[in-house]
Amino acid sequence: MVMEQKRLLVEERDDDTDTESQQSGGHSICRPQGLKKSWIPAVLVLYSLVTTAFLIIPHLSTVSRLRLPYSPISQLIHPTVQNVYPKGHSVFSKEPSSEVNAAWAELVAPMLIHASSSELKQTHEDPSERLELAQGGYLASLGVFHELHCLRRLYWHMYENVYFANMTAEDREYERGHARHCIETIRMSLMCQANTALYSFEWDESTRKKQHLTSKAKRQCVSWEPIHQWASERSVGLNPEFHRPVKESTL
Repeated sequence: MVMEQKRLLVEERDDDTDTESQQSGGHSICRPQGLKKSWIPAVLVLYSLVTTAFLIIPHLSTVSRLRLPYSPISQLIHPTVQNVYPKGHSVFSKEPSSEVNAAWAELVAPMLIHASSSELKQTHEDPSERLELAQGGYLASLGVFHELHCLRRLYWHMYENVYFANMTAEDREYERGHARHCIETIRMSLMCQANTALYSFEWDESTRKKQHLTSKAKRQCVSWEPIHQWASERSVGLNPEFHRPVKESTL
């Protein structure tokens, strides 16, 4: 019995110690032992969040800068979703005809436009080194129209007997160089804006090779009409008058 009473007294003292109340200046100060451990998980979580933020934020900032280079038509870019695989031939890939020629001519008509000095500077160009239009502004072109021009040029080479009927040896050498430039331009553009939609294959007895590429996938594109309209409003025609750049002498 005496031993049991001593054990109970010891337990009571331990309990009192855990929630010891000390008098200091007339105020009671409690020191619960459990409080010392309760803040540890919170500190670990906070540390993890801060570390993650330091790792992710610089990456997000870099991605943002890469996705938003300057363009005079940035405000006109409207994302759309389109099918990736054509179901048939449009007018642009048909056999040569007046209809095909007219369609291509209308598509690339606003290839040459006027741009301001400020717009050139925002694309890291020096206006004093660029062709200045007689009507004011500078001769310019949106990249997509250069690429469409190249695509049409390659189409012409499929039918050289129609589009280059009287080509000389010198002309042919020039056109081959032009075509190689166009191939490289289109290659770079395709790889830059890679189409990541998934294609598959079907069996088609009517085709030369029975495995036939197809896809019902979709991809993100941009609305074309606002771009073409903007360029058309700035078009200077295909033969604008311009001045050669003349930089001031530094002597």
